[in-house]
Amino acid sequence: MIERLNFIARKISFLHIPAAILCLVSFIAMMGIIFSPKTLSGDRFLIPAYLVLLWSLSTYSFVTAFLSIPGKSVGSPGFIKRLKHGFLRVWYGLVGILFLCATAAVLLLSVRMMLLWSRG
Repeated sequence: MIERLNFIARKISFLHIPAAILCLVSFIAMMGIIFSPKTLSGDRFLIPAYLVLLWSLSTYSFVTAFLSIPGKSVGSPGFIKRLKHGFLRVWYGLVGILFLCATAAVLLLSVRMMLLWSRG
């Protein structure tokens, strides 16, 4: 599973910097909307700014986490090295499961928030 996530992260690694920029811009836009004196007219852009922040942060953290993963063990290194390598791969597997669950949650949240936003 982590090899597949690494493959996906390598394919979308070009989105690393644009996702960081989008995250920063949407955060600044959200803060501008929240702290502006006339919030009634600008509130309609708060939900899209929040969703852009969520998706860009998710993309950035996914690429950062899975761009380099520990490879499969080759040869027969010492017991401590094999144990450390095994723990590292288990850790990346757990992080992968966490990312899959978080992506599903963000997807459901996005659908709900877009429906709420479209109703006005």
